[in-house]
Amino acid sequence: MNKSSQSLASGPVLNSNALLLAILILAVVLRVIFIGTHSLWLDELFSLRFAGYDLPELIKEVATFDNHPPTYYILLHYWISLFGDSEASLRTPSAIFSSLSVFITYKVGELLFDKRVAAIAGLLLAASEFSIYYAQEARMYSFLAFAAVLSVYFLLKLLKQQTTWSLFNYVWSSTLLLYTHLYGIFIIVAENIYILTAIYAFNNKTTGIQIKHWVSAQILIFLLSIPWFGILINRVLNIGNEGFWVETPAINSVLKTFAAYSGTSRGLVIWISLMLLGMLCVFIIKTTFGRKFINEQLAPNEGRHIFLLSLLLFTPIVLPYIVSQFITPVYIIRCTIAGHFAFYLLVANGIMHIRLRSFRIAAMTIILLLSLKALISQGYVHHNAPEFKKAVEYLDKNTAENDLVILCSHPHLDWPFKYYAEKQNISPRILKVGDEDILPEQFEVNKLWLVSLTDRTTNCQKLLHYISNQYTQIDTRETFFRNLGLTDFEKK
Repeated sequence: MNKSSQSLASGPVLNSNALLLAILILAVVLRVIFIGTHSLWLDELFSLRFAGYDLPELIKEVATFDNHPPTYYILLHYWISLFGDSEASLRTPSAIFSSLSVFITYKVGELLFDKRVAAIAGLLLAASEFSIYYAQEARMYSFLAFAAVLSVYFLLKLLKQQTTWSLFNYVWSSTLLLYTHLYGIFIIVAENIYILTAIYAFNNKTTGIQIKHWVSAQILIFLLSIPWFGILINRVLNIGNEGFWVETPAINSVLKTFAAYSGTSRGLVIWISLMLLGMLCVFIIKTTFGRKFINEQLAPNEGRHIFLLSLLLFTPIVLPYIVSQFITPVYIIRCTIAGHFAFYLLVANGIMHIRLRSFRIAAMTIILLLSLKALISQGYVHHNAPEFKKAVEYLDKNTAENDLVILCSHPHLDWPFKYYAEKQNISPRILKVGDEDILPEQFEVNKLWLVSLTDRTTNCQKLLHYISNQYTQIDTRETFFRNLGLTDFEKK
């Protein structure tokens, strides 16, 4: 154990436990505040629809129409049967899994480095806008983050003590990961690269596992995952025929990914510099500059642990990017949440390798302020989410039965708006219209209301032209409902 670890270990246990508790409380508070204030969007309604089926129908529908495993939907199915399907209730499981991810990340930091690195990483993840965003969304991404870091935690426990129990924990957690999201495969790939490298390139005596045991574990995970792999292959073939909405990522997509982790593009240089310091510290301390400015104390096997974290961070980024360039586009920034915990651990390690304490405090303060700045905005992390619910409530109070509500048809508008309109049971007739299906005779009303996504109106140009010729604009309320335009017109 290095000196820093010794000093921490000799400190009061209560202090470290109290610090962990404070970090977890912060994580929970930041994830539940305002959790039910923004409207459900398209993907969340898919979650609600799948979760609303009985289990046999749920599995059948997911296997046929969705690209994700059914595990999250099954959990959500039981959750809403107990707690209902309000916005806050639907998103609470994500907040729970996201908060648990903070705890497991702390434990991983303890196993790899020491309590200080663990605490810093936990604090950064607790305040991460990227993590909080998906903690307040009724989708499987926070569950993916939790399952990924849990698999890594049990991997480290397995390497530390090779027992049947530790092997069992690793197998079930990794199987859960694969049943959570396709990107879980990349975490398993990263773990395999690390183990095989550790066995054949590092000192095999300190690896903690023999190749035959590791291969047996992987075979067992594969066998347990065969039902999902069969469904996945079928979906991939269908996507090949039907097409997929994901576009080929540009070269700056990786940079955008790290900007998302950081919560800001302005402070990205600071985050990246600290991450690189955390990754390259074992080499930098051998230089003249490093001996002068970098803390030379290294945790046991720190080089190998940094290698593992680097694999866990970059494999879910680099492999999907390569696949997207040469096979089919699959790179989605939110899906890389599987390995984002490694980013905060590397940044925390970089901070602890700054020699001067005042500089460490300054670096920590700056990135925490950057994180908080990303959170302090109108509407919190979902400040751009269209307010479908508020728009429907407004129409319910201000429309007459003979009015006509026209939706400038778009997938991200039609279903969410109609979902809230049906719940509110508003009286006016609602009509979806795009450039392909304009029927002017249906608009013979004295007053109509046009609803559109403010950044997606190009599919309604003919409609807008017709309305401007036949009706006079009374008022528009784009700023009232966040990226949702609501304009009323009267017959000329």
